[in-house]
Amino acid sequence: RIISYLTIDKDKITQKIAITNNQAEQYYQDNISNYKTLQSRDLFQVKFDNEDLAKDFLKQFETNIIKGNKKEAFIKYAKKLLNRDEKSITLNNITQDQLIPELIDHIFTLNINDHSKIIKTPLGHHIILLNKINPSKQQKFAKVKQDIIKKLQKKQVEQAIQQKLASIEEDMILNNSIENTAKKFQLSYSKNPINIDIS
Repeated sequence: RIISYLTIDKDKITQKIAITNNQAEQYYQDNISNYKTLQSRDLFQVKFDNEDLAKDFLKQFETNIIKGNKKEAFIKYAKKLLNRDEKSITLNNITQDQLIPELIDHIFTLNINDHSKIIKTPLGHHIILLNKINPSKQQKFAKVKQDIIKKLQKKQVEQAIQQKLASIEEDMILNNSIENTAKKFQLSYSKNPINIDIS
């Protein structure tokens, strides 16, 4: 038995589809709310498996804040009690979708330079010091332009392929000739024998 099939060259279709700057910019304007950076936080975090250790850290930290400088005190006692340096307790540009649910409200309601009480989660006992609030920002068109062009081109390629498949199918039904359809649409046409085991 012989199996015959046609091959559509996706690369050829892609090459024929060009997204203009105006099309990309129009898409950006129509979907501008999708091109904002998420609000995020910069913070220090220490985590303890044991609640008593967390209480000891919080007590020492709160009673020994260095001249009102919470950052220095937090770093000092993270090193003293956990042997953790500043880099290892620092989390920057943290968005809500990067946090476990138990931490979101605690972190995103803190003001700058405020610290949390002990927050118990399935991961342990956390204490947070908020260093910075990074507001949501509108991304400029120039920064997202290439991503938009790729997105629009991919969508148009998929549409073009579906339209071509529908036309090919219709032509084959009408003409009942895969070879003629291949010539008409300039497609690669192949025949391969297949073995059927009837034992």
